[in-house]
Amino acid sequence: MLKETEGHAGFGPAGVKRNREADFPASPGRAVRGKPIRLNVNGIERDCVVDVETSLLNVLRESCHLIGAKEACGRGECGACTVLVDGVPFLSCITLAVRVRGAVATVEGLAEEFTDLREAFAEHGGFQCGFCTSGQIVRAAALLRQGLPVDVAEAERIIRYEMSGNICRCTGYNGIVAAILQVAERRRGAARAGP
Repeated sequence: MLKETEGHAGFGPAGVKRNREADFPASPGRAVRGKPIRLNVNGIERDCVVDVETSLLNVLRESCHLIGAKEACGRGECGACTVLVDGVPFLSCITLAVRVRGAVATVEGLAEEFTDLREAFAEHGGFQCGFCTSGQIVRAAALLRQGLPVDVAEAERIIRYEMSGNICRCTGYNGIVAAILQVAERRRGAARAGP
Protein backbone atom coordinates (compact mmCIF):
# COMPACT_ATOMS: atom_id res chain seq x y z
CA MET A 1 0.00 0.00 0.00
CA LEU A 2 1.14 3.56 -0.56
CA LYS A 3 2.42 5.53 2.36
CA GLU A 4 0.66 8.73 3.29
CA THR A 5 2.66 11.91 3.07
CA GLU A 6 1.19 15.38 3.19
CA GLY A 7 -2.34 16.68 3.46
CA HIS A 8 -5.18 14.96 5.23
CA ALA A 9 -4.41 11.65 6.88
CA GLY A 10 -4.64 8.74 4.53
CA PHE A 11 -5.01 10.75 1.36
CA GLY A 12 -1.90 9.39 -0.30
CA PRO A 13 1.06 11.12 -1.83
CA ALA A 14 0.68 14.81 -2.48
CA GLY A 15 2.08 16.47 -5.54
CA VAL A 16 2.24 13.46 -7.85
CA LYS A 17 1.86 14.79 -11.38
CA ARG A 18 -1.17 13.50 -13.23
CA ASN A 19 -0.61 12.21 -16.71
CA ARG A 20 -2.92 10.70 -19.31
CA GLU A 21 -1.96 9.36 -22.70
CA ALA A 22 -4.46 11.79 -24.22
CA ASP A 23 -2.51 14.67 -22.67
CA PHE A 24 0.77 13.46 -24.21
CA PRO A 25 0.02 11.50 -27.40
CA ALA A 26 2.69 9.11 -28.65
CA SER A 27 5.15 10.72 -31.01
CA PRO A 28 8.39 9.63 -32.68
CA GLY A 29 10.35 11.16 -29.79
CA ARG A 30 8.24 9.64 -27.00
CA ALA A 31 7.93 5.91 -26.47
CA VAL A 32 4.85 4.61 -24.67
CA ARG A 33 6.02 2.96 -21.47
CA GLY A 34 3.40 0.27 -20.96
CA LYS A 35 3.61 -1.78 -17.79
CA PRO A 36 1.36 -4.73 -16.94
CA ILE A 37 -0.32 -4.37 -13.56
CA ARG A 38 -2.89 -6.34 -11.61
CA LEU A 39 -5.38 -4.45 -9.47
CA ASN A 40 -7.97 -5.84 -7.09
CA VAL A 41 -10.91 -3.49 -7.65
CA ASN A 42 -14.13 -4.09 -5.73
CA GLY A 43 -13.08 -7.70 -5.15
CA ILE A 44 -12.28 -8.45 -8.79
CA GLU A 45 -8.73 -9.02 -10.05
CA ARG A 46 -8.11 -6.86 -13.12
CA ASP A 47 -5.11 -7.05 -15.44
CA CYS A 48 -4.20 -3.83 -17.28
CA VAL A 49 -1.30 -2.45 -19.25
CA VAL A 50 -0.72 1.19 -18.36
CA ASP A 51 1.74 3.99 -18.89
CA VAL A 52 3.89 4.23 -15.75
CA GLU A 53 2.58 7.76 -15.13
CA THR A 54 -1.12 6.89 -15.46
CA SER A 55 -3.24 7.75 -12.45
CA LEU A 56 -5.38 5.22 -10.64
CA LEU A 57 -8.40 7.38 -11.51
CA ASN A 58 -7.77 7.00 -15.24
CA VAL A 59 -7.35 3.22 -14.93
CA LEU A 60 -10.59 2.96 -12.95
CA ARG A 61 -12.55 5.08 -15.41
CA GLU A 62 -11.00 4.04 -18.72
CA SER A 63 -9.89 0.42 -18.21
CA CYS A 64 -12.32 -0.76 -15.52
CA HIS A 65 -15.28 1.38 -16.71
CA LEU A 66 -16.05 2.47 -13.14
CA ILE A 67 -17.11 6.10 -13.41
CA GLY A 68 -18.15 6.86 -9.83
CA ALA A 69 -14.84 8.52 -8.97
CA LYS A 70 -14.70 11.85 -10.79
CA GLU A 71 -11.86 14.05 -11.99
CA ALA A 72 -12.48 17.63 -11.00
CA CYS A 73 -9.27 19.39 -9.96
CA GLY A 74 -6.77 16.77 -11.16
CA ARG A 75 -4.40 17.94 -8.40
CA GLY A 76 -5.61 16.11 -5.31
CA GLU A 77 -7.36 19.11 -3.82
CA CYS A 78 -11.11 18.46 -4.11
CA GLY A 79 -11.77 14.82 -3.14
CA ALA A 80 -14.16 14.01 -6.01
CA CYS A 81 -11.88 11.10 -6.99
CA THR A 82 -11.64 9.51 -3.52
CA VAL A 83 -11.36 5.72 -3.39
CA LEU A 84 -10.27 3.35 -0.65
CA VAL A 85 -7.05 1.32 -0.81
CA ASP A 86 -7.17 -1.33 1.91
CA GLY A 87 -9.82 0.79 3.62
CA VAL A 88 -7.78 4.01 3.61
CA PRO A 89 -8.99 7.01 1.55
CA PHE A 90 -6.76 7.93 -1.38
CA LEU A 91 -7.09 10.62 -4.00
CA SER A 92 -7.00 8.54 -7.14
CA CYS A 93 -6.19 11.46 -9.46
CA ILE A 94 -2.71 11.81 -7.91
CA THR A 95 -2.11 8.14 -7.10
CA LEU A 96 -0.05 6.32 -9.71
CA ALA A 97 -1.76 3.06 -10.69
CA VAL A 98 1.57 1.19 -10.85
CA ARG A 99 2.22 1.95 -7.16
CA VAL A 100 -1.06 0.61 -5.76
CA ARG A 101 -0.55 -2.46 -3.58
CA GLY A 102 -3.85 -3.29 -2.02
CA ALA A 103 -7.56 -3.78 -2.54
CA VAL A 104 -9.22 -0.79 -4.19
CA ALA A 105 -12.84 0.01 -3.35
CA THR A 106 -14.84 2.54 -5.35
CA VAL A 107 -18.27 3.97 -4.63
CA GLU A 108 -19.71 1.22 -6.84
CA GLY A 109 -18.08 -1.42 -4.64
CA LEU A 110 -19.43 0.15 -1.45
CA ALA A 111 -23.02 0.39 -2.73
CA GLU A 112 -24.49 -2.56 -0.81
CA GLU A 113 -22.69 -1.94 2.49
CA PHE A 114 -23.62 1.75 2.58
CA THR A 115 -27.18 1.90 1.27
CA ASP A 116 -28.11 3.60 4.55
CA LEU A 117 -25.51 6.31 3.95
CA ARG A 118 -26.81 7.06 0.46
CA GLU A 119 -30.36 7.25 1.83
CA ALA A 120 -29.25 9.58 4.64
CA PHE A 121 -27.50 11.86 2.12
CA ALA A 122 -30.78 12.08 0.19
CA GLU A 123 -32.85 12.61 3.34
CA HIS A 124 -30.65 15.43 4.66
CA GLY A 125 -29.88 17.12 1.34
CA GLY A 126 -26.26 16.00 1.49
CA PHE A 127 -25.93 16.55 -2.23
CA GLN A 128 -27.31 18.97 -4.76
CA CYS A 129 -25.53 18.81 -8.10
CA GLY A 130 -24.15 15.38 -7.14
CA PHE A 131 -20.72 15.77 -8.74
CA CYS A 132 -18.78 15.40 -5.48
CA THR A 133 -21.19 12.90 -3.91
CA SER A 134 -19.33 9.70 -4.77
CA GLY A 135 -16.13 11.03 -3.18
CA GLN A 136 -18.11 12.23 -0.16
CA ILE A 137 -19.75 8.81 0.24
CA VAL A 138 -16.44 6.95 -0.03
CA ARG A 139 -14.74 9.21 2.54
CA ALA A 140 -17.74 9.00 4.88
CA ALA A 141 -17.76 5.20 4.52
CA ALA A 142 -14.14 5.04 5.71
CA LEU A 143 -15.00 7.29 8.64
CA LEU A 144 -18.01 5.16 9.63
CA ARG A 145 -15.92 1.99 9.46
CA GLN A 146 -13.41 3.57 11.86
CA GLY A 147 -16.20 4.49 14.25
CA LEU A 148 -17.23 7.82 15.74
CA PRO A 149 -17.52 8.87 19.37
CA VAL A 150 -20.93 8.72 21.04
CA ASP A 151 -20.65 12.37 22.05
CA VAL A 152 -22.41 14.24 19.22
CA ALA A 153 -20.33 17.42 19.47
CA GLU A 154 -17.07 15.46 19.32
CA ALA A 155 -18.37 13.26 16.50
CA GLU A 156 -19.39 16.35 14.52
CA ARG A 157 -15.98 17.93 15.05
CA ILE A 158 -14.26 14.80 13.75
CA ILE A 159 -16.60 14.54 10.75
CA ARG A 160 -16.04 18.16 9.76
CA TYR A 161 -12.27 17.75 10.04
CA GLU A 162 -12.08 14.41 8.22
CA MET A 163 -14.46 15.47 5.45
CA SER A 164 -12.67 18.79 4.85
CA GLY A 165 -10.62 17.22 2.04
CA ASN A 166 -13.82 16.67 0.04
CA ILE A 167 -15.01 19.96 -1.39
CA CYS A 168 -18.69 20.59 -2.06
CA ARG A 169 -19.67 23.87 -3.71
CA CYS A 170 -23.43 23.37 -3.27
CA THR A 171 -24.49 22.13 0.15
CA GLY A 172 -22.68 24.06 2.86
CA TYR A 173 -21.80 20.65 4.40
CA ASN A 174 -24.52 20.68 7.09
CA GLY A 175 -26.57 18.00 5.32
CA ILE A 176 -23.47 15.87 4.79
CA VAL A 177 -22.53 16.06 8.47
CA ALA A 178 -26.13 15.34 9.57
CA ALA A 179 -26.29 12.31 7.27
CA ILE A 180 -23.08 10.81 8.63
CA LEU A 181 -24.12 11.45 12.24
CA GLN A 182 -27.49 9.80 11.60
CA VAL A 183 -25.95 6.68 10.08
CA ALA A 184 -23.41 6.41 12.91
CA GLU A 185 -26.16 6.64 15.52
CA ARG A 186 -28.43 4.16 13.73
CA ARG A 187 -25.59 1.66 13.33
CA ARG A 188 -24.72 1.98 17.03
CA GLY A 189 -28.39 1.41 17.90
CA ALA A 190 -28.55 -1.66 15.67
CA ALA A 191 -25.34 -3.02 17.24
CA ARG A 192 -26.80 -2.53 20.76
CA ALA A 193 -30.02 -4.26 19.76
CA GLY A 194 -28.06 -7.27 18.48
CA PRO A 195 -29.17 -9.82 15.89
